[in-house]
Amino acid sequence: MFDTQGKRLYLNEQERKNFRKAVSSLTCPAKQAFCLTILYTGCRPSEAANLRKEHFDFSQKSVVIKTLKQRGAHRLRILPIPNKLASRVAQLTHDLQAEDQIWKFSRTTSWRTIKTCMKKAGITGPQATSKGLRHAFATAHSCLGVPLPKIQRWMGHENFSNTAIYIDVLGKEERKLASRIWLKEDR
Repeated sequence: MFDTQGKRLYLNEQERKNFRKAVSSLTCPAKQAFCLTILYTGCRPSEAANLRKEHFDFSQKSVVIKTLKQRGAHRLRILPIPNKLASRVAQLTHDLQAEDQIWKFSRTTSWRTIKTCMKKAGITGPQATSKGLRHAFATAHSCLGVPLPKIQRWMGHENFSNTAIYIDVLGKEERKLASRIWLKEDR
């Protein structure tokens, strides 16, 4: 999860917290929900942009995301979402029809919104992107011990090798992974 210069490509735990705080300072509820959807699902901005009201199951607190990167393949993935996101999207979509697009702003606006939040959060470097949010989603789940096949399904990866890169972490995240074995040995 590093670029060719060895710089981290994912947001760490503190950066994710800072990003959430920056998102809460946005005045537009739609932009808030858009950014939180990417943060909490690890989806790509283009996948989030294609979401309709019908893709959310508010009673089950889940979302169905169509994987767009795999050419010719029609792959759907179902992800659980936190209560906070489910209620925000439910409020936002209250008056929409099931097939209505939720976010009506352009790709450029969505990209700018994420960049604005990154800047407000004080996040700089190659991880300060929507892809950094995607990587953060997978890395955080990997560090929490979520099985890689589950992360693979949530990310919409066809090949396991694409998911395995998320266990390549550094700093606190690496220590958290290593500490799981230390805790077992200290018992």
